[in-house]
Amino acid sequence: MGKILLVSGHRDLENSFANKKILEYLGENLPEAEFEYLHKYINKDFDVEEQQKKLSEADIIVLQFPFFWYSMPSIMQKWFEDVFVYGFAYGSAGHKLKGKKLIVSFTTGGSDETYVLGAEQGYPSEMFLISLQRIATKCGLEWSGVFHTGGINPFVEGEKRQELDENIRKHSEKLLEKIKSL
Repeated sequence: MGKILLVSGHRDLENSFANKKILEYLGENLPEAEFEYLHKYINKDFDVEEQQKKLSEADIIVLQFPFFWYSMPSIMQKWFEDVFVYGFAYGSAGHKLKGKKLIVSFTTGGSDETYVLGAEQGYPSEMFLISLQRIATKCGLEWSGVFHTGGINPFVEGEKRQELDENIRKHSEKLLEKIKSL
């Protein structure tokens, strides 16, 4: 297992339910990993050089975020636009990410059952990640796994809350297992 960079795209992590728990679990079990919290950059510019250095030094990059309108949060999109630039991430001299492993871990409010072809969301959850897959390909990143947990509702109680906590725990454990396998 190489150097790990976990990037949180949650725009309000303090009030997060699932993403916060997943990141805390990973922090407890991967003390050597570096964590980057993009919510700290809302209304601020990224230090592009610093972000690129962190990416360059990582062997494994894990993106953790909640879906917002069938996509990554806008702060994560801005991070990609500002940091993954020509000459660094792609182009004739842009090979700094080549061969690094990318894992995508995300949560949705819609249940897993709604993310199947023809169901309420229309498509499987992975279909909404095509833009991330294209970014990975263009930048030479190895697409190394997708982890999705749906039905995230922080307002449920009782048995439903226990079931949700269990699903988040399982998500965290599977994600950790995958990271450690690389």
